[in-house]
Amino acid sequence: GELGIFKASINYVGNSSMEVGIKVVAENLRKQTKRHTNTCYFTMVALDDDGKPVKVRPLDLKTEEQKRRHAEALFRKEQNKEYNAKHKEFKSKSKKS
Repeated sequence: GELGIFKASINYVGNSSMEVGIKVVAENLRKQTKRHTNTCYFTMVALDDDGKPVKVRPLDLKTEEQKRRHAEALFRKEQNKEYNAKHKEFKSKSKKS
């Protein structure tokens, strides 16, 4: 008996990729209550008709909320780079053992 509500925003745009933030809210229609169930982030890549990455329009940050989300997306991007580098190093060391 709940309705799922998805709120999405583009938080970051690179050359061909973008981060989409999605907030999921469940609404109990009988009780008229809402609860935040989860938040997730998708990185998507724009492709042309041949399936090759294509340049996307830059993100126009106007509000403080958009600027905050953009800064947080940049932070997640850097954290992901660091994680992937450490993971690659770990896998390399474990193959030598």
